Amino acid sequence: TVRTNSAILRYTPGTGSGTSDQPGGSQNITIIEPVITTTKTVVPTSGVAAGDVVTYTVEFENTGSSTAYEVSALDALAQGVTFTSLTSCLLDAPATDLTPATTVDTGTPGQVTFSGATWDIPATSTVTCIYTATAQNSLYMDGSHINTIDADWTSLNGVQPNERNYDDSVSRTGVDETPGLDDDDATFTSDAPTFVKDDSGVTQVVIGDTITFHLTVGGEAGTYRDVLITDVLPAGLIYNVGSSQVTLNGSTAVRAPDSVSAPNDGSAAVTL
Repeated sequence: TVRTNSAILRYTPGTGSGTSDQPGGSQNITIIEPVITTTKTVVPTSGVAAGDVVTYTVEFENTGSSTAYEVSALDALAQGVTFTSLTSCLLDAPATDLTPATTVDTGTPGQVTFSGATWDIPATSTVTCIYTATAQNSLYMDGSHINTIDADWTSLNGVQPNERNYDDSVSRTGVDETPGLDDDDATFTSDAPTFVKDDSGVTQVVIGDTITFHLTVGGEAGTYRDVLITDVLPAGLIYNVGSSQVTLNGSTAVRAPDSVSAPNDGSAAVTL
């Protein structure tokens, strides 16, 4: 925005009557400001399971016209992952390694804040940070996991009474808003479970025989929520109550009692 400032000298002339004005001219001042544009990516983007390490790359580019001071970034971690380590934070121009001076705050669960006393980004320059997170056993499987980061900064160096704070407290279209240029997200997905049923290869039985079925739920490490297995036996089969065994990774797992529909006498289908 251009602001024009002008001045006029007004005085009483030597005649002693009336007033006289003498324009002093005007000056134009262009108001500039820093604008951080954030871009985020993640690798890998699919097939993530517990124990896997995902790598995030975030670029904070100052697309404005003045230096962005005291830049910081708040990262809302995806469900089921924890921050592992900061690999690097580099300023491209002037070329500076900000990694040693970068503060990583993980004090709030599910969040990471990156900041530093030297996190000042000149106009047209970019800070690129690379860091890793590790998927935990609590990672929900068969889903998308979004990780969002948001940048904050100020218009002047240090604490100044009239500086502008770009911290989303005031929405400024195209500069600092939610969502805006200063935040971005990256998404990875986790796989669905596998499900296989077999009867040990039995193809013929006589009345009175016992058939053993195996239902196997597999998949990558993680958490499958609210798992429910429903098996409908056709008419002519009777479920042997209490015969089922549930194991998790080869060990007997705690489970609820059998849920068996009636009548379980072979005259109709039975739902387990």
